[in-house]
Amino acid sequence: MEDFLEGLPMKGFGSKQQGSCILSEVPSCRPVSRGESTAENNVLSEKLDDLQRLIGECVSGFLTMTLGRLDSEIRQSLGKIVELLALDRGFVAQFLVAEKRMVCTHCYQALGSKSVVTCCEITIPPWVIQKIGHRECVTFSHLADLPEEAEQARAYFRSVGTRSHISLPLEIDGEMIGCLSLENTRSGIDWPEAVVSTLKPLADVFALSLERKRKSLEFLEKIRFETLLADLSARFVQLEPYEIDGHIEKSLEVIGQFFQADRCAILEANLDERNVHVTHAWYAGGLDRVSSDINLAEYFPWSYERLVEDGQVIKISSLKELPPEAEKDRESSAAMGVKSKFNIPLFMGKQIGHILILSNLKIERQWPEDYVPRLRLIGEVFVNALLRKQAYSELTARQRELSERMRFENLLADISARFVKLDPAEVDRAIEQAFEMIGRHFGADRCGLVQSHPDDSVTVTHAWYDEGLVRISSTINLKDLFPWSFERIFVCGECVRVVTILDLPAEAETDRETYTAMGIRTSLSIPVPVGKRIHHVIAFQNITREQCWPEEYIPRLRLIGEVFINALMRKDIQEDLMNSYEEVRELKEKLQVEAEFLRSEIRSSRNREEIIGQSEALSKVMLQVEQVAPTDTTVLICGETGTGKELVAQAIHDSSLYRDKLMVKVNCASLPATLVESELFGREKGAYTGALTRQIGRFELADGSTILLDEIAELPLELQAKLLRVLQENTFERLGSPKTIKVHVRVIAATNRNIFEEVKKGNFREDLYYRLNVFPITVPPLRDRVDDIPMLVWAFVHEFCEKMGKQVSKIAKRDMAALQQYSWPGNIRELRNIIEHAVIVSSGGVLPVKLPKDSSRDVSWCRSLEEVESQHILNVLRHTGGRIKGDGGAARILNMIPSTLNSRMKKLGITLRDEKDEISS
Repeated sequence: MEDFLEGLPMKGFGSKQQGSCILSEVPSCRPVSRGESTAENNVLSEKLDDLQRLIGECVSGFLTMTLGRLDSEIRQSLGKIVELLALDRGFVAQFLVAEKRMVCTHCYQALGSKSVVTCCEITIPPWVIQKIGHRECVTFSHLADLPEEAEQARAYFRSVGTRSHISLPLEIDGEMIGCLSLENTRSGIDWPEAVVSTLKPLADVFALSLERKRKSLEFLEKIRFETLLADLSARFVQLEPYEIDGHIEKSLEVIGQFFQADRCAILEANLDERNVHVTHAWYAGGLDRVSSDINLAEYFPWSYERLVEDGQVIKISSLKELPPEAEKDRESSAAMGVKSKFNIPLFMGKQIGHILILSNLKIERQWPEDYVPRLRLIGEVFVNALLRKQAYSELTARQRELSERMRFENLLADISARFVKLDPAEVDRAIEQAFEMIGRHFGADRCGLVQSHPDDSVTVTHAWYDEGLVRISSTINLKDLFPWSFERIFVCGECVRVVTILDLPAEAETDRETYTAMGIRTSLSIPVPVGKRIHHVIAFQNITREQCWPEEYIPRLRLIGEVFINALMRKDIQEDLMNSYEEVRELKEKLQVEAEFLRSEIRSSRNREEIIGQSEALSKVMLQVEQVAPTDTTVLICGETGTGKELVAQAIHDSSLYRDKLMVKVNCASLPATLVESELFGREKGAYTGALTRQIGRFELADGSTILLDEIAELPLELQAKLLRVLQENTFERLGSPKTIKVHVRVIAATNRNIFEEVKKGNFREDLYYRLNVFPITVPPLRDRVDDIPMLVWAFVHEFCEKMGKQVSKIAKRDMAALQQYSWPGNIRELRNIIEHAVIVSSGGVLPVKLPKDSSRDVSWCRSLEEVESQHILNVLRHTGGRIKGDGGAARILNMIPSTLNSRMKKLGITLRDEKDEISS
């Protein structure tokens, strides 16, 4: 308040008194002026008891009032007082410290009053503000009662029709926050001291309520500001570098609008060069932008020292607050239209690298001190983002440089590789092709190989010229045209780099004339020594533009020059050895082909080492494996149980691009329904009861490899949607985590069911089925691979004999025939078990084979339908081990309700005995 009143003229007033308790003892207000008694005075005195009662009711109502009803209740209270006292209007005005003025916030206008003004039209004259600021009540019965120094106030009251007026200060802990005013526009009124004292408690209650509302709004404003900062900070977490500048300017706009500033910007400071310029800024509509080329340190030297050198915050509400030594800053601020500003230095380590500025160009205002740490924090978020962008730019430039260097190295490697086994007849043409590649890489117009001869002449032997350039004859002696250059090259062994003709010294006048005559603008000549002598030079020239040749490329270019020279020297020797070399080359190529073929066979045999057989049905499957393996296509493997679906999946993986990584296998049927999701997609610690640790899922484990989902038909419906998303988008979330994980996994699914039938029954999602059924492979049952049975039998015999230390060298033909005629409901798994049993019981060199009864071939035409039904149920029960209910149970296989199956078994006399589920009939 004291700062607020500094700018107002004050004469003859004492110091501000201390505040007092609002509801207990009410200090008396000193009226500024008092008119003569009028008839209305008696009226007000007569209504004093009613006024006291009304004030009491209003005061008690405000004690428990919610903030939402506060404004309307203040207006209602004003209305009741105005009507009770037969006045024309009443209002409450509050100080706006930021804008250094007092404005009307609540008002009531009586019907039929002489002068009608709106709430926004009511203002408080400076003279009244001074009195209120010193805890004085302002009263006058007539305009003529106002003192001479209140002439401006008298003119204002006359303009709004005020004839009589009273203003009581609103006080909180000694601070004046506003005033309660009552006015009459019809006639003058004398304000009795008792009326003033009676109104004072209501003014205090208004002050308390308004302060409570202000603090609540201030708290909500801070919450909104913290939310805003959190939102702005979150935006910069995963921003791409190219998005940073745009997001910073959008954030500056949000901050500027939050603080009702006209301009909000980030400045970059360079302490070494004493330079400050704008990098990012937001301007309110219609404001001119400050050029980023302007060095603001020159226009604001005082601010520069405080901000950049001392690291101090500058908070200027008015340019008058600037000290005398900041005259240059004051002039620059005035020239730019700045009336108040808020500057916060931002640290990079221990130095100030950037400044966050807020400024107002329309009004003078106060800036909130308590927002400085949070504004500095968001400013540092901006700075860190800019540093990240700068690091990214430097990294990109470095990567570009490394990429260019790598491209050059690859070019040299490619050129060098061409000369390893080059035919002598192709050397000359290869050298000129290599020069073309190098010339185009560096953007040269022509380049070539220059050689000195025993007769002391220097000529071009190999060269490349860009389109439209005239070739230099190989008969021209270049030493006569470039005497200074070739002396430096052949005698001193130095490189000669000419970026511009002006680089040539005075003694190189002949060279300069030749450069001018030939139109050469830049050149690079690199001597290539052989042993201790120099006979060759590789030269690059530009006709169309000047070019700076990188120093670091010279050693590599000299190396490629040595490759050319070695190739030319080798050319003479190789002509005599061409025949023998050709033979060696042919043998080498043959060996390479054979080695590649052998490697291919090894890979193929490795893929097939566990898949035994040569039948047509198996060959078709292996052909499909070879076709789909090199791709990333999803594969669906179908087949009966025991047919080797997992081996087929392994063969696909071993022949794929992921052969060097482990294939992750998941048996969907073996996982409990409650744990399937966490097993497949992982979980966070505490995701559910018992999840004591964080666990990655099988899909995350299989990233960059293959995952086999065996028994896919057993996957619960609720997880099929999540699996579908993985197949479509390659993304999922761990259980208990909102973070999306992206993986690249090749999916192979396997099942022994007819999934299409499961789709019809509603047990499997149709969209997931079509996603999985991109490349279906059906593994044939063993009964369709009769030709493979002998190979499989002997493979299992050798395996088990080796494990058990037995010798079996013979299998009876009738036994082998029986093995081939058996229907094999358990397929290869059943065959393996039978062979293992036979090896265990074998005692000689002949394998004793004992097959179970083949129920599929046991058909009796004289049996009744009931007997056939009973036998079929018995066979199914034996197959399920006596299990009736659940997945894989007899009821599911027979497509019957378990209770119906139990009734049918009871009727047919089929019972399960003991606890071992022994079946009898």
